[in-house]
Amino acid sequence: MKLEIIDIEKFIKVNELQEIKNPIYTHNGNYPTEDGLFSHEIFGSPGTTIRKEKWAFIDLKDFYLHPIIYKTCMQLDRKFAEIISGTRYVSIVDGLIEDDENGWTGLSNLYKNWESIIWEKRASRKRNTRIELLKGTTKKLAFINKWLVLPAGYRDITNTGSTGMEVSAENPLYVKLLLAQKSSITSGFNIIDGFQKYKIQETLLELQDYMMEKVIKKKGLIQDRLLGKYVDYAIQGVISSPNLSFAEKPENIEVPFGTLGIPLHLLLNLYYPFVIHYLNNLFSDVENGVTFLNVGGKGFTIPKEIANLFGSELYKKWISRCLKSQEARLELLSIETKTGEPFIIPYYDSLLGRPTTLLDLFYIAISSIIKDKYVLFTRFPITGYASTHFAKPVILTTVKTEEKQIFDNIYTNYPVITNTPPVWVDSIRLHNSYTEAMGADYDGDRIRVIGLFSKDSNLEAEKTIKSPSFVLDVDGTISRSIQNEGVLGLYSLTK
Repeated sequence: MKLEIIDIEKFIKVNELQEIKNPIYTHNGNYPTEDGLFSHEIFGSPGTTIRKEKWAFIDLKDFYLHPIIYKTCMQLDRKFAEIISGTRYVSIVDGLIEDDENGWTGLSNLYKNWESIIWEKRASRKRNTRIELLKGTTKKLAFINKWLVLPAGYRDITNTGSTGMEVSAENPLYVKLLLAQKSSITSGFNIIDGFQKYKIQETLLELQDYMMEKVIKKKGLIQDRLLGKYVDYAIQGVISSPNLSFAEKPENIEVPFGTLGIPLHLLLNLYYPFVIHYLNNLFSDVENGVTFLNVGGKGFTIPKEIANLFGSELYKKWISRCLKSQEARLELLSIETKTGEPFIIPYYDSLLGRPTTLLDLFYIAISSIIKDKYVLFTRFPITGYASTHFAKPVILTTVKTEEKQIFDNIYTNYPVITNTPPVWVDSIRLHNSYTEAMGADYDGDRIRVIGLFSKDSNLEAEKTIKSPSFVLDVDGTISRSIQNEGVLGLYSLTK
């Protein structure tokens, strides 16, 4: 997993976080302390949304190595623990060498001399990767004087009746850090001061390791909530760049920001139950015994023996045919009779000015179904929270599209169907601004897409897309890059 060290100071400033000062959980085992780990004033009341969103911080009062950097240093040279504890004196001569006579020790001296340390690469790939991490991390990020506290909603007090209360494992570590910080008053004795610094440094590492284990190990959140789940009606596909050639205005581009272009046949699979429900409603009159239909001002009759064949099993066959091949998408809407001859259903003929195909039926069906729907798409391997995003699905069919009105609905990207075989779009088209954040490109990368079915999940997706966090990182920097737009725009103008 790729590691990116957050700028804690910037995160605190951007989000206006408050400081945790009190290691005591509650007043007499009842109401949380105002400046403590479960404070209602800092984190909000139990059950509220803010209690799961509001972070806080602990002021360490001095500079310490970020636990990821500390762990990396220890993997390269075990002397770092003794340097921090004040029991090992060193000098910098082509690396750190022991020097009891003229050397230095302690965290403060390590902070002063950090940029002078020489990290020697060797034949080991692991060692060299660790050195690259240290060299690529600025001193500002490598040393921290504050530590973030997880929102209280994820680690709240659990009442256990007569036995009192229970707290999750990270809370005692926060208490340990607060107590160590309060006792880290400079005494003037290197060994005593060094021991207190070392205690805080190790506690920071404990907290980091605990949180990493909670996320990435076999029983971590990624495995439990994502990799270990099998989701019905999920799809996977190769991503490609959106086509800018046919857009005369920015608002007419094929895949606008906040959307994901998905081929029609994949959407049929993604929203399979909704498609069956839609067709049951569309042909409900036929299923109820009415054999004369008036569509678009032009009626047509369906023989009773054909009407008896309408129903979910027929619609599943139509979907299966459409998923089977590109050519099948252009087959006329029909039912196979007992004699083997197809009965053509001229459902939208009067509106289209040509025979209705399976493509027409399913394009109109999916357009109706996804009006209030969003999808969740993920690129694997997951390298961070930006590997997963919400988007509004956009239907992709043929390269050439047109504007067409059917009843009161105007479709801006309706597939053009002529006697000439069309060029199909069968890859998922991703807006270019997502690629950098996801670490993706267009050389065969695949994404997994899950359709959001419930009303609540779609409302949450809509809220997320409209929020500042959709375009900003946690430290306030822009997470969207549009540099590829210029490249693709020039390519479209010159090809």
